[in-house]
Amino acid sequence: SYVIGVAMAMELALVFFGYQFIKLWLFLAGFFAASATFFTFSPSWFHFESCCGEGTEGVRSLISLGLGVAVGLGALWVFRVGVFLVGACLGLILTFAMKSLLLRVLVIDLSTEGFGLIYVASA
Repeated sequence: SYVIGVAMAMELALVFFGYQFIKLWLFLAGFFAASATFFTFSPSWFHFESCCGEGTEGVRSLISLGLGVAVGLGALWVFRVGVFLVGACLGLILTFAMKSLLLRVLVIDLSTEGFGLIYVASA
């Protein structure tokens, strides 16, 4: 079927160019998941005649597209925040490792200012 052919083409592109198109894949995944979920399940979840009644597939598809774009952009934002948080966590882990190493090897007492200097030096 056509869906399987498109999925196979996308998978081949992901295999060869995966990391270069990570933002595109994240947006498309969020877009398709949100739009398909809303379009499929909105008549059973929402009881509004203007968007989810009989013969309102056009309105429902427009709402699905808008929701898909919003969720796709949200997926990109979460990716950027996630990359920042991973970097911050790794910096804190490195800071604690350096502090414990300095306390055990040099047997010195680091004050709060020294802890901050270690964090800045490791970042």
